[in-house]
This record gives sequence, structure tokens and C-alpha cells, in this order.
Amino acid sequence: MEMISEEERSAILSFMRNHHGGPASDRPSFQDIVPYLPAVFEKISSNLECYIKKLEENGDLEN
Repeated sequence: MEMISEEERSAILSFMRNHHGGPASDRPSFQDIVPYLPAVFEKISSNLECYIKKLEENGDLEN
């Protein structure tokens, strides 16, 4: 998190707070983020499964 821009960090933290409940710190360490990673990865996985299913059914992601 220290190696990315303030804008990117802010966007990531906002998303994590809105969708996964945290972290509370504005300058979290990696250890502060670790508890949220399973939920983040599960959401990514779920979204990918939906996109793949739509591609298989419709041939595109727009419908």
C-alpha cells in the first residue's frame, strides 16, 4: 500500500470500506488488510464466474 499513489490507496480503501467493512486506518499496513482479503477474493471470483457464464450464454457481457 505504501508503494501506490495516494489516489489509488484512497480508492482501494474506499472500496474495501464500502463493500467489506474496513480497514479503519487511512494508512493501513499489509497486516491490517489481510483479514479482508478472503472476502475480496471471493467477490472477484464470483464476478468472474458471472462474466464467464454470460459469455457462454450470450457471447458478450453487455446482455
